[in-house]
Amino acid sequence: MKKLYFSLLGILFFNLGSCKNNIELNVNEEELSQIDDVEVTQDNDSTTTAKYSLKKANTTLGWTAYKATEKIPVNGIFKKIIFNKDYKGNSMKEAIDNTEFTVPVESIFSSLAIRDNRIKDFFFGIMNDTDFISGKLMIHNDSIGYVDLTMNELTNRVAFKYTIDEKTFNLNGKIDLLDWDSQEALDSLNVVCKYLHMGADGITKTWSEVDLHAITKFE
Repeated sequence: MKKLYFSLLGILFFNLGSCKNNIELNVNEEELSQIDDVEVTQDNDSTTTAKYSLKKANTTLGWTAYKATEKIPVNGIFKKIIFNKDYKGNSMKEAIDNTEFTVPVESIFSSLAIRDNRIKDFFFGIMNDTDFISGKLMIHNDSIGYVDLTMNELTNRVAFKYTIDEKTFNLNGKIDLLDWDSQEALDSLNVVCKYLHMGADGITKTWSEVDLHAITKFE
């Protein structure tokens, strides 16, 4: 098991607002990088002479969701990402391209257990067959890529932007949960978090927009 320090991939997934009275979550990258129980599981120890290996890299995966009319951000991570093999390449783009992954919903973490449980039970729990979120990453050119993201038994292609800084691959994307037929799940979460998602205008709102953030640091 490879230790994985999660921030928000500035990649991939949730608009699942705060669910605890009078507590706001403001998690920054430095705080998330200090979490020491994040794991990534990768199978297949095939050996090659490729310069870059995802198995040897540290990958972070997180999300920024929004609540209330004021669009208050709520940050979180997924504590585990599973690659179906050790992807390798002679460049970072080659190692990332065509990567297939699975994210266990159970590994969601936002620093508040009550919120995490409500997200799992009243959002993902309302969806069809969504114990896991899965996807495939594809590099299009030197700054843009796509991910075929699957949840609620639906797959949609989402564009993302990426940058490469020395040995770090940074990915940033945005999704609309309604593209995965999630209105019922959003309504369910909005009800259980009614007063916690209420803005100054008295309106309770859970946004369907979610920012995804991912960072992979290669050796």
